[in-house]
Amino acid sequence: EELVDCTPTPSSGDVQILLNWSNYNDLDLICTDPNGESVFFRNRTVSSGGQLEIDMNVEYPDSKTPIENIFWQPGTAPNGTYNVYLLYYKKHETSINETAYNIKLKNSGKTEEYKGVIRKEDNPIHICSFTVETTGNSSMNQGSATVNDRQLHLEQERNRLQQELERINNELKRIGNNR
Repeated sequence: EELVDCTPTPSSGDVQILLNWSNYNDLDLICTDPNGESVFFRNRTVSSGGQLEIDMNVEYPDSKTPIENIFWQPGTAPNGTYNVYLLYYKKHETSINETAYNIKLKNSGKTEEYKGVIRKEDNPIHICSFTVETTGNSSMNQGSATVNDRQLHLEQERNRLQQELERINNELKRIGNNR
């Protein structure tokens, strides 16, 4: 009797983050959007439209080739900076201490790939940051009058992101302590 692979087909959009790995353990994808909301297994949809669509190997092992998928429908991903994290949630295979992962990030038609290995004690790891800018580059070509505005905007954005990172680190510590 042949086992049918029941891996769901992931949806795509302006932004898609697709994780895959090759054992029964439970890895979790986390993405924070520019509004500071995090899409992950305890918060599957956020107000900006991002959603965790596929979450595998949660309570019991579904698949040796599981995937997780977070995406924003076409036209909905807000401009700004996003951060992607990976969490080693549960070892269903106790003998496996390291899990190799592969994350494909699709952003505005470009795809980047991130590969690595995560261990249970690494939690969580920051995979990447990326920016969505649907307005094009017209704002960059307006002469020196807007340079100060741009600098001010970037400094505000940096401060906001530092606060966001602090909040995420605290939340991840809290989650880690509740397990």
